[in-house]
Amino acid sequence: MRDSTMGRMNKARPQAPNRPSPDDPYQFLHEEIAALAIEQGLDVFVFAAEGRLIGASLGCHTQTIEQIAASSSGLVNGARGYGDRAQIGGVERLVTRYAGGALVLLPVNEVIWAGCLAELGRVSDTAHTLSLFTERIMSLVPSEVGLSLPAVALTDAGNGARR
Repeated sequence: MRDSTMGRMNKARPQAPNRPSPDDPYQFLHEEIAALAIEQGLDVFVFAAEGRLIGASLGCHTQTIEQIAASSSGLVNGARGYGDRAQIGGVERLVTRYAGGALVLLPVNEVIWAGCLAELGRVSDTAHTLSLFTERIMSLVPSEVGLSLPAVALTDAGNGARR
């Protein structure tokens, strides 16, 4: 993450553009990610809860951020499972603190999440900026994603699905 003044997010670019064209469904999303990096100095990645990386700032190293997105999906799904079993509601924010920083993850919708790294003293400011970003990109990301496995594969996996 680069140094920035997080308060500027409230004033800059309050609305994302209209739905992207079918030619490049994530064109506007990538533009919003780039704008956040330029305007706020915040490198962000957007991923599906299944682990697929959808987009990331240029400041994010591709191979590393793909691994972080996959690991983040595990955190998200684990937290969701705990929330369901304990009947305490949905996950609103995940923050994992480390000695030198924090990983902040926020939902965009039920299946898409955004994440970034934050300095320890700026976690609240960074989470606020990321929250405003997730609101801006909500119309730019899919509300359904996933992998449709054939029933035979599910049966072979031992979950009792039938053909």
